[in-house]
Amino acid sequence: MSNINDSVLNEEKEYLKKVENVLSGLIETSGEIVQKQQRENQELKKMIWDTRTEHTDSEYNAQLNEINHNTSMLSENVKQALNYQKAIYSPYFGRIDFRRDGRNNSMHVYVGLTTIKEGMDFYVFDWRTPIASLFYNYSVGEAQYEAPRGAIKGQIDLRRQYKIENGELKRVIESDITIDDEFLQEILSNSSSDKMRNIVTTIQQEQNEIIRNRSTNNLVVQGVAGSGKTSVALHRIAYLLYQRKDLNSDNILIFSPNDIFAEYISDVLPELGEDNVLNTTFSDLSSAYIKNRKIQSFSNFIEEYYDNEKNEFKNEMIRFKLSDEYKKVLDLYMLYYTKSHCLKESFEFVVGNSREVYIDKDEINDLFTNKYGHLPIVERLNQIVDYICSKDNIPFSKYNATVKSQLRKAMGIDLDVRRVYSDFMNNPIYTDNFDFDVTEFYDRSKPVQYEDIMGMLYLNFELNDYPYNTYVKHVVIDEAQDYSKLQLYIIKKMFPHATYTILGDVNQTINPFYKYNTLESLKEIFGDSTEYYELLKSYRSSPEITDYANSILGLRSDFAVRNSTNKPVINEEENPAIFESQIYEDIQRMRNDGLKRIAIITRNKKEAQELCSKLENGADGISFSTSSMQNDNVIIVPAYIAKGLEFDGVIAYTKPDDYYTEEEKNLYYVVCTRAQHQLVVYNQPQYVMENPKKLVKNIL
Repeated sequence: MSNINDSVLNEEKEYLKKVENVLSGLIETSGEIVQKQQRENQELKKMIWDTRTEHTDSEYNAQLNEINHNTSMLSENVKQALNYQKAIYSPYFGRIDFRRDGRNNSMHVYVGLTTIKEGMDFYVFDWRTPIASLFYNYSVGEAQYEAPRGAIKGQIDLRRQYKIENGELKRVIESDITIDDEFLQEILSNSSSDKMRNIVTTIQQEQNEIIRNRSTNNLVVQGVAGSGKTSVALHRIAYLLYQRKDLNSDNILIFSPNDIFAEYISDVLPELGEDNVLNTTFSDLSSAYIKNRKIQSFSNFIEEYYDNEKNEFKNEMIRFKLSDEYKKVLDLYMLYYTKSHCLKESFEFVVGNSREVYIDKDEINDLFTNKYGHLPIVERLNQIVDYICSKDNIPFSKYNATVKSQLRKAMGIDLDVRRVYSDFMNNPIYTDNFDFDVTEFYDRSKPVQYEDIMGMLYLNFELNDYPYNTYVKHVVIDEAQDYSKLQLYIIKKMFPHATYTILGDVNQTINPFYKYNTLESLKEIFGDSTEYYELLKSYRSSPEITDYANSILGLRSDFAVRNSTNKPVINEEENPAIFESQIYEDIQRMRNDGLKRIAIITRNKKEAQELCSKLENGADGISFSTSSMQNDNVIIVPAYIAKGLEFDGVIAYTKPDDYYTEEEKNLYYVVCTRAQHQLVVYNQPQYVMENPKKLVKNIL
């Protein structure tokens, strides 16, 4: 439906035809340009190969540089051509009429995924342009935007939103509010997808402020479940790629919680016309620096905790290794390591055939502990060797390896982090923190346990220096609440010249050994100039589900934007005699209501596998999987894997009399907030909030 008269509607249809005609011309022209560049590149490559013996090395390298430059230009033109082809189906989604101060006429600003212009005539502005920010930030009335030459002030006289599908104008809504509620609710009511979608047509003002922030290098965003944190981060990446000419997709790195989540977000940037960026997990990154040992992933670490019986002694040790105190203990050990590896006595050794070099104990120890004491161990050695060679007129390039070898041998310095970490684990600096034997929990034959990764990395870099990656210029850290401060400190040291976008929710902490009171404390690591934001509106779940999830943690701040579904959260007790029928009825009811993506979320992997085996030979038309949602099957997945994902309907399952405990309430909150439209809870106490600060459980 549209709320404009037929005359205006016809004008809009005519404008759409004009834009589509311009686009058709741009598509044809860009295709011709790409074909021409491809031919020229092939011809240049052939010419260079045929005449390769006729040129000097410098001439040959210059020709190769020309090919690389042409290839880069070709890649950009191919991307632009693809963006034009994509835009033909829906060239724009919004319009504002903006009248600058001092002018009588308004400028029609149509907003879409990519700029569409012919000569100097702009038909559509890319959503990332400065003037397009007016569409997201202001209603009808006074408005301004930041241009390169300063603030441009004026008046918005008109705002419209469009729904265009396959080149056909389906709807026009004229509204004096920022993003029309009808449009937003329509988007929110859609079924979830196996891939995250872009939100460019419905970006809200508080989200837009984060996406477009360039006033500071680093941002920390605390957002409630369903507030669009990850979407905001991905749109911020697209915005930075558009605005920063020194940035390309290979310069951006995302830390994801797991590979499933990385796959889930993989379509967003291509939808926005950008290439996907680098993606890793902390464990995968660590494996590049802890050689010849497998590394336990965060998911396996959490799985091990929730799947196995609790060992309080081991858990106490893990909690300590993940605590903020652990870095202080590691630093104490490094002081001990430095002092214990000072020279015990002066010595001489021979360089070349007969040259004797005298090493003075006091002089070397002073250099090692004082002058170069701020440097990693290996760099201290390098500086001392350079000093010795300079002082004794020893040819550095020829003999520095010999001098360093003799010096390391005399000082007893071992730079193998596995042996150093093992020594640390047996040192009183570490063992005195416990009243029990910790050695039984350190099995060198197993993969490096997650709780040991941070300590091993830290000692490795303090010994051998940090990589100091300069190629990565922007880092996104998602689910930051599950990272310890030591982890974030290591990342910051590894990418010292990068800017950062850090996102998380302290209420969705699934790491039972580490918890933030507020992510604002991350300013300690990323600097006081870091800007801190909070996103308090939830766009994912219905009000009924949001209220239920909030009652688990005693929250009052979340605000559900989605319209009510009039579907209350259903609490059920498992009846062993008819349990399979209960589950099938729940699933069928959801499907009858039009829900497509349905998940049964268990507390751990063992429960998921057992449940899948029990249900796999059940009702016709319902199949189950623990790995994917192909062929409209129902996925059964443990809670710690489901985090970050969303589903139309969720069945939260735990075994009878084995429900989520008080210590696991954050994990249960994560489970419930995966649901968009309907939530069914099995065998779990109902959470009732009598007052905001007290949580009371009533067994149904």
